[in-house]
Amino acid sequence: VPVKKISTPTKKKKKKKKDPFIIGIGTIVFLSAIVTILIDYQFKMVASSTYPNESDLVGFFGLFYSVAGAASIIMQFFVTGNVLSRFGILLGLLILPFFLIAGSTAILFAPVLMSVSFAKFSDQTFKFTINNSSLELLWLPVPPVLRKTLKPQVSGTLKSMGEGLGGIVTFLLVKIISIQYLSIVSLGAISAWLFTSFRVKNGYVKQLENAISKRQIDFEELSIDVQDAAMVKTIEETLSSNDEIKQLFAL
Repeated sequence: VPVKKISTPTKKKKKKKKDPFIIGIGTIVFLSAIVTILIDYQFKMVASSTYPNESDLVGFFGLFYSVAGAASIIMQFFVTGNVLSRFGILLGLLILPFFLIAGSTAILFAPVLMSVSFAKFSDQTFKFTINNSSLELLWLPVPPVLRKTLKPQVSGTLKSMGEGLGGIVTFLLVKIISIQYLSIVSLGAISAWLFTSFRVKNGYVKQLENAISKRQIDFEELSIDVQDAAMVKTIEETLSSNDEIKQLFAL
């Protein structure tokens, strides 16, 4: 009697390769969260020592965050869209880390209120405008199923992990080094952030071309806030571009 061979599941199942493009986005979010915590601590500590009187300190913080908020509004409505549409996503990704390098270097050599304020102001102004808009654009060529799954993990879980690590690093280092030397950690993280941004930009172009050629972008899943001046401006400029790939994507 012929014996039927019972097929057993093989262990040679192909593991899904981790997408370096997604890893790159996560790395940027993670590193930027660490740097934000370090700079925020330096800013508050130097401000506290500069204004020992509580009412003066509160007044300074109130003025600072008011100016930073106004600058963010101007940035979002009049600058972000023009930068992204004219110079591309790479510049949008590089502006914040370049300013933070300047600020962290200033803190390292002159830990005074002006240098920490410059670093904090840069983070507060660019992070929530052009940097966030650039990160949002990076997710567009990612298939909707993956985007829905991975984006909350990156922008939520991974960001929180970065903030937590930044807090731990700050807590441990301030016991053994002066506050200005936290900038060495910041500069290291920002350098890795810059390097990753260049790689992510290259990955973005490939992802975008691939998504358009295979019609993988589900435009019904894509929500554009028409009140977002930066996004609308970017789309308008892209439609006017001579680059057919850009035009197809905007459409």
